Order: sequence, then C-alpha cells, then structure tokens
Amino acid sequence: MKFEEPTGESLPPRASNLSKVFDVARDTVIFLVLSCYYILESMFLTLVPNAIRPMKSLKGDVVVVTGGAGGVGRQLALQLARLGAKVVVWDISSEGLKKTCADVTDEGYEIVSYVVDLADREAVYATAERVKNEVGKVDMLINNAGTVFGQTLLELSDAAIETTYKVNILSHYWTVKAFLPDMISSGKGHIVTVGSVAGLLGTYRCTDYSGTKFATVGFHEALFTELRVPKVTKLPKMPKVPQVVKVPKMPKVPQVPKVAKLPKVPKVPKVSKVAKVPKVPKVAKVAKLPTIPKVPQVAKVPNMPKVPQGFKVTKGHKVTKGPKVPKVAKVAKVPKVPKVPKVAKAHGHSSIHATLVCPYYINTGMFDGVTPRLMPMLEPQYVAATMIESVRKNEVNCIMPGSVRYLLPLKCLLPAKMCWDLMHRVMKGPQSMMEFKGKRKVAGG
Repeated sequence: MKFEEPTGESLPPRASNLSKVFDVARDTVIFLVLSCYYILESMFLTLVPNAIRPMKSLKGDVVVVTGGAGGVGRQLALQLARLGAKVVVWDISSEGLKKTCADVTDEGYEIVSYVVDLADREAVYATAERVKNEVGKVDMLINNAGTVFGQTLLELSDAAIETTYKVNILSHYWTVKAFLPDMISSGKGHIVTVGSVAGLLGTYRCTDYSGTKFATVGFHEALFTELRVPKVTKLPKMPKVPQVVKVPKMPKVPQVPKVAKLPKVPKVPKVSKVAKVPKVPKVAKVAKLPTIPKVPQVAKVPNMPKVPQGFKVTKGHKVTKGPKVPKVAKVAKVPKVPKVPKVAKAHGHSSIHATLVCPYYINTGMFDGVTPRLMPMLEPQYVAATMIESVRKNEVNCIMPGSVRYLLPLKCLLPAKMCWDLMHRVMKGPQSMMEFKGKRKVAGG
C-alpha cells in the first residue's frame, strides 16, 4: 500500500486552486522580506573593513591544493602556510613541486607534496588515501589545477579534448568524493572550485577550456544545493493489508423430521384371581396343586437414543450422519501500520562551505601571448590573496575583477547581435585570443 502526501487532487478544483494561490503568495511575501535582509546584510559586510570583520581561522587546518607546482597554486601554498595551515600540494610536475616546497620551507613553514596525474582517476583516489594516512583529515580542498591548448575546435585532437575535461572538471569529482565524506563526519570542511571568467562568457579558441569552466560553475552550484537543501528520506513501504477472508455461507441444516410415535405396548392383562381350594378332609391326602406359572415381567421399553444435533433420523430409526458444517475461517489480524518516521536530513550540512572562484586572465604564462584590451592580466599574488580572503569570509562566489559582475547580466538582457558586437568591437576578446601561443600548461588559473 502506497502512502502519498495529500495533494490538491483530493480537494475540489476550486479549493485546490485557492490553496495553490495562497501558497505562492505566502512564499513570495517571505522571499521579499528575506531579500530586504540579505541586501542590507550584503551592503553592511561590503562596507565593513576586513580588519574589523570576523574572518575564519585556518591555523592547523589541512589544505590540499591541486596544481601547486606554479602560478596561483604556488602563491596559495605560500600564503596559506603563513596563516598556519598545513599545506599539501599536488601536481604532475615534480620539478615545479620541488620549487614550491623550497619557497615554503625557506620561510620556515612545513609543506607536503605529491606527484599525481589528475587525469588518472585511480591515481587521484590512491593519492587521497595516502594524504589521509600520512597527513590526516583534509579540512579544505582547493581544486586549482587546469590545462588549456588554445586551439579551435577543428584543430583540437580528441586526446587534447579528453585531457582538458579530465583535468579541468572530472578531477573535481574524484577529489571531492575522496575528501568530502570525512568533512561531513567531522562537521567541518570547505570545497573551493576554481573556474574562470571563460566559464561565464564563451571565449575564442577555448571550446574545450570554456566548456570545462562552464561545467565547474554548474558543479559548484549543484554541490552547494546538495550541501544545503534538506532531503526527505523515503518513507518505508507499508506492508500490504491482507484482505479479510469472506466467511462462506453456511448450508441450511435440514430440520430433523419428527420421530414417529412408537406403538403403545398393550397392557398386560391382570392375573385372574385363583379360586379358593375346597377344604380337603384331613384323612385324605391333599393332591399336589399344579404349579402356577410365573407371570412374565413386562419388558422394559428401551430408551430411545438421543438424536445428536446435525444428524438426520430416517425411517427405521437408523441414524445417519448429516453433512459436515465447514469450520468458519478465522479472520487474519490486520497488521499494525508502522509510525511514519520524522523527516530526516540527508544533507543540510551547513557547516561544509563551498566557494566558486572565477578569475580573469592571470599572468602565469598559461595564456602566454594574450593581450587584453580593456583590463590588464591579473597577478598570481593578487588572485591567491583575494581567493583566501573570500574563503575566510565563507563567500559563495568570488569573481575577479569585481567589475565583471556588471557585464554578465548584459548577456541575458541585450540582443545576441548586440552582445557579439560589444565583445568583438569594444572588448576585442576574440582578437586578443588570436595572439595566444597555445602552450599547454597544467597549472592554476
């Protein structure tokens, strides 16, 4: 038997429609009230200087940084170590990892490095286990690694496309699956997903790169909802209630015919009185009197056997068994319906934070040759510092520079041809990418 939540279908159509209208109106009012609060809160936190704003401490936290052999990854390792975090860097370049470790240890901090190919799923899982056993539970994961080929779709090889997707997005799935369960069990954790502005606006010669960066945005938003939205547990299947066995109709018991009256026993005639014997004279011997036969006793009429119920009496007083009355089947007891458990939260892990970072072009050599028209490239030190600051504030989104936020709505509000003309004629985005040397690099950004 299925137990479902009551729906409007069980109500009259008019009542159901009124209920829906009421629900929408109520939720809209709640949304408007909360929106006012959220806007005021955001304005207040924007105006409050970081010096007096409460920031999350990273001291003693184990932080894994992928793509830590150079660029933003190396700067993240340095700045996180200065904040007291236990830094663990991953990369495919052993030489780059040695340089990062040397920079951190030269400042007197500890760091651990692992050479791992993020395109290899099994290698990612194996390295994650090593980190748990050798360093400890991971408190923060920064998926910073990325690669780019800088070729048009028809110029890209199939292997290049697969490598880009494996490193830029699929590795996020493997690392998060490896470390998130421990974060949930401890009630503390932070997942940082490094995307790109190219994941918000399509970029020339980046069909593979932009595609993966758009995927990181969707990955972050979906993961954020899974961590926040409570999920109702499935109600247990209710046992089927057995149907009550119908009692078969009992056949009518034929009435017992009346017993024929037994014939009356004839009355025994009374014994006639014996005539008096005349007195015999004494002299003569008295002849012996004949023996008077004994009067036979009246035979007792045998008791008639009692006619049992449900039996038939036929002529001749022979008792025959009547049809057996079938036993009434016992009605099976209806099992008790188990109590519906309270709604449990399968997710709702508000203590696990998620941050999406979308920077503009970064001057790491990854986009060597690109010359943006309106805004200069960002420096790795600035990107790393802004990222860490956003993480310590537990922000959900971090876009660099902030002015890009105001350009994004235009993509949806303006006509498509107008957007293209803005990109091509004013910003000259495609022209800047035409000078890209297309040097492959696995690094941050």
